[in-house]
Amino acid sequence: MSREDDGPSFAAAGTVFPGPNEPDDCYGVAGVTVEIADADGALYSTETNEAGNFYLLSEEVTLALPFSVRMLYQGRERRMLSAQAIGACNSCHTETGANLAPGRILVP
Repeated sequence: MSREDDGPSFAAAGTVFPGPNEPDDCYGVAGVTVEIADADGALYSTETNEAGNFYLLSEEVTLALPFSVRMLYQGRERRMLSAQAIGACNSCHTETGANLAPGRILVP
């Protein structure tokens, strides 16, 4: 059921943080390129906004699962170690980490 005031639906979304112990209501790092490569070989790229948030809208992207993630920032790179099947990145990348995630998504 959809309501007029519902927010957008995301194929993938999260926040890139400057440090490992940032609280939920903090700001992340702007200008980080986030690349997501899906199981069909499609490559999607987005950049974090002023709050450090990145997203791919479900209405524009359908990710073939599993997908891999790479971040680029000021000539540095960081990759996720394993392929993923859930695009709600901050559901695992919490302040303390959940579901085997080490904690926050950190800037490279």
